[in-house]
Amino acid sequence: MLLAGLAGPAFSARPVTVAQLQQVIAAAHDMPDAKMAQQLSELELTERMSAARLVRGEAEMPGPAARQALLAVSEASAFLDLPAEDIPAGAAPDGAAQDSLLALTMDYASKTIPKLPNFFATRDTTRFEDTPAEPPHNTDGHHQV
Repeated sequence: MLLAGLAGPAFSARPVTVAQLQQVIAAAHDMPDAKMAQQLSELELTERMSAARLVRGEAEMPGPAARQALLAVSEASAFLDLPAEDIPAGAAPDGAAQDSLLALTMDYASKTIPKLPNFFATRDTTRFEDTPAEPPHNTDGHHQV
């Protein structure tokens, strides 16, 4: 019974396109952060959200909770196809053009990389987990119910 109650919200997500999500964001521009986060968490994208659209959407969020919810919705769509309007209309370059681009890239890399400073980098990783939290422990080591 408890598991059914926890799993309910995951299955109640309303499928929307990227364009529909952008309309939701625009319509709820003056909404409080927590309410916007709740509204976004109830949506599920049917197509992948591009990084450029995510940046624009994050800029319109009222606070950190809404930005986090938008990021979660966007990341859940990472393996879906892009919307048709986000796919370039031009044809792929022919073999000769590809060879030329590759030669230019190799030339640029061989001249530029030795000139770059040697910096250390840090990486931030954001993880999303859909598991229930463990119940708190009493001081005697038993689970509290």
